[in-house]
Amino acid sequence: MAPTAINLEMRVATLSVGSGEPYSTIAAAVAAAQNGDTIEVQAGTYVNDYTSISKNITLQGVGGMVSVISTGLIPNGKAIFITSGNITINNFEFSGAKVFARIRQMALPFPSIEANLPATSMACQV
Repeated sequence: MAPTAINLEMRVATLSVGSGEPYSTIAAAVAAAQNGDTIEVQAGTYVNDYTSISKNITLQGVGGMVSVISTGLIPNGKAIFITSGNITINNFEFSGAKVFARIRQMALPFPSIEANLPATSMACQV
């Protein structure tokens, strides 16, 4: 029996985000991306476009700076982008991110004190 050749070719794609592009949000493109892909994001402002990235991808702003703005509390409570893969981000700026940090202090003989304090969070790695 002759050996069988196996095609180990890796699919690498470029996904495009922006007005008139296949993806209108960064989060949608990240969800569709595979390891090794590049996501080209058209310059402009993306409001409340939160995502968790656990893939090895590149986010590339094209045609100028990509501005990612948060206008309120972040739903995930952590950051605009949460990353846990090998991610490269070029030509991006982040602003307005707010989360509530929960602080707990316990010292005897005082009762426990809990406070929710606003904090700023742009991108974090888990």
